[in-house]
Amino acid sequence: MSPKINKIVTITGVWLCRILAGGAFLFSGFAKGVDPWGTLFKFEQYFAAWGLTEPRSLILSGVILLSLVEFLLGVAILTGMYRRKAPWFLLIMMLFFLPLTIYIAAGQPVDDCGCFGDAIILSNSATVAKNVILLAMSIVLVLYNRRVAGVFQDALQWIVSVVSGFYILTISFFGYNYQPLVDFRTYPIGSSLTEEASQGEVKFVYERDGHRMSFPADSLPSPDDGWEFVERSGAFSERYPLLIEDEEGENVTDFVLADEGDLLLVVIPEPERADLSGTMYINRIYEATEVADIEMAALLGDASSDDLERWKDLSMAEYPVYSSDKSLLKSLSRGNISFVYLHDGRITQKNSLSMMSTGRLERLKNGEATVESIVGFPASTTFAWLTRIYLIIILVLIVFSFPFSLMKRIKSRSEKN
Repeated sequence: MSPKINKIVTITGVWLCRILAGGAFLFSGFAKGVDPWGTLFKFEQYFAAWGLTEPRSLILSGVILLSLVEFLLGVAILTGMYRRKAPWFLLIMMLFFLPLTIYIAAGQPVDDCGCFGDAIILSNSATVAKNVILLAMSIVLVLYNRRVAGVFQDALQWIVSVVSGFYILTISFFGYNYQPLVDFRTYPIGSSLTEEASQGEVKFVYERDGHRMSFPADSLPSPDDGWEFVERSGAFSERYPLLIEDEEGENVTDFVLADEGDLLLVVIPEPERADLSGTMYINRIYEATEVADIEMAALLGDASSDDLERWKDLSMAEYPVYSSDKSLLKSLSRGNISFVYLHDGRITQKNSLSMMSTGRLERLKNGEATVESIVGFPASTTFAWLTRIYLIIILVLIVFSFPFSLMKRIKSRSEKN
């Protein structure tokens, strides 16, 4: 192979690895950062499977740090920054993640790794295959990445890193304190809670005499035959109907989620973690919804009859309180206490209690604002502006780097001649 062809192959191979590996890490960091609550819940699943109990604040710090590291590493690999150090850091991370995902695929402690959050759900075996490919790419980059120039001048790399870090941290701030700016969840804005959801390829796993088998929903085995239910599997990304139960355990979903009219849901997936000081604010919002002739109800995650009564007593709630599946409530809206506004059974707004300021409530009580506008948060607009500003800065730095790269190449050629 001639030197010229060898150089073309090297450049092509390096850029292919940069785009695939860098893009994977950039998107992985973004998916985790845009929805820190979702990543937090996934981390807690891991710790629960391993019998560990860690403070939520500590786990959240790890979530933010991991999303920041993955995003910055993805930017560095994708653009060819830090050509020596970045591939080595990528290799070290893959040497850690690959054995971890092999262990997860073998033991199945969680349904999926959560590598790309709720944006892309990969099976554990698919995650292992992905990491094997990324490990191979990291080795290629360790060997050859230094031979191919990057997009930015070395002197500008720190600016790109700072801007990229600020971008992903800002997105994480909104995702934690408000709602995710990009909604990959089961119930995004615009989806209906009253339409029956498709169950997809859901399978029910049963065990008999140490042997496990999967059965479709319409062909479940009888317990009289010795089959014992183990778990539900498959179609984890599909949307399931939201089941709402009252204190007697009766299904009141159709009663609560009307097909017509406005409804404000107070979503509390983990009542034991909810700050009771916020209940006074919820009560004041309920007073405003009564004036506006808007229905309001609270949904508590996996709450028993005693749990519902306890919440009513502690919060002095005059609004109806019901129980629903904790995991579905976590997917419906993020935060310990949050609000979901529905019009004709369809989600139009979401927000967290922490962002419902007293000033907003006063405007609502004075008739200067609607409940929907108070709950609303312009997630898509905020994301669009943040991303535009970020990309404009990156493009300016690329343009600024071009003349210096051109001058460097001209100087290099002149020295050879």
